[in-house]
Amino acid sequence: MINANGSKGGLRILNKAFTFSKTWARFWEIAILSWRLFLSSKVRSAEKRHRQSEERRIRNKAVKSSVRTSAKKFVLSTRKKDAGESELLLRDMIQKIDSAARKGIIKKNAAARKKSRMQRLLNTMKAAQ
Repeated sequence: MINANGSKGGLRILNKAFTFSKTWARFWEIAILSWRLFLSSKVRSAEKRHRQSEERRIRNKAVKSSVRTSAKKFVLSTRKKDAGESELLLRDMIQKIDSAARKGIIKKNAAARKKSRMQRLLNTMKAAQ
């Protein structure tokens, strides 16, 4: 193996050429190739994990957004003092929250806390009427 500088299979350190025998040059060539293969397999699996996590993040983001949207609709309907519509929206919101909690998108206690607060809001609105 002849390098660009004309030396046979060597290593340049501090402008001094260190030459290896052909056996050592082949050994290092094989070692470097095997290391590149090892790294490329790790890179490929890391890229796949990244793709999967991005897909999950987008899916989870959509579910969280729908929960927030349904909560906003419910709060607006309670401010309008519309009991019938509020009950329907509360039922829809609870269904979305339970689904998100089952999938692990939001934690179980967070889901219970959200449902409890919204139910309490509905009860105070009904009591005020």
